[in-house]
Amino acid sequence: MEVGELHKSKRQLIELNEQKDLELSEKNATMKSYLDKIVSFSAFWFLVLVFKSSSPFAVAMLRFWSACHLNCGHISRINTKGHGKTAI
Repeated sequence: MEVGELHKSKRQLIELNEQKDLELSEKNATMKSYLDKIVSFSAFWFLVLVFKSSSPFAVAMLRFWSACHLNCGHISRINTKGHGKTAI
């Protein structure tokens, strides 16, 4: 095999790899969107059930869920703000 053929083959493989990477990125974005919708929908119905039930357990679960939800959002914001920064 000649050097020119090897370079052409290498370029084709790189292009194919980039194309597959783009396809996977698009599929991952679609799946993340679906998952976010499912989580949001599940959270909505959880709140509906808690508000329909006025038991102390349901109220405690609502408080726990709210605290977890707020902490997850806070951690996400910290990770987003800190992304790309290095500690000295």
